Amino acid sequence: LKVVGNVDTKVTKFHASVKLQPAKQELITGFIEQFSERLLEYIDVNGTAPKNIIVYRDGVSEGQFMQVLEEELSALRRACKSVATNYRPLITFIVVQKRHHARFFCCDEAAARGRGK
Repeated sequence: LKVVGNVDTKVTKFHASVKLQPAKQELITGFIEQFSERLLEYIDVNGTAPKNIIVYRDGVSEGQFMQVLEEELSALRRACKSVATNYRPLITFIVVQKRHHARFFCCDEAAARGRGK
């Protein structure tokens, strides 16, 4: 399992931590510690904490969405408070899946290209 985080404002430097966890376990073990590491690295590089945090999460079944959201979002907030009690960044939590049937099309047909038509 990897937790990767951008550590600069130009979005060119990324740091990661790799941890072992049991197969089929969707909740990230040690998420607070791993996220706190990324957050402290960002602060070390930039001198300030990020105003916005975007989390891309993979490996979550549809039946586990709410549990993962509640537990990991809560862990994110606790990690932010551990940095500074008044630190409350805007957090966007995105869960991506491989197996879906969603299709996206361009709203403006004149601007559509390739398979977006």
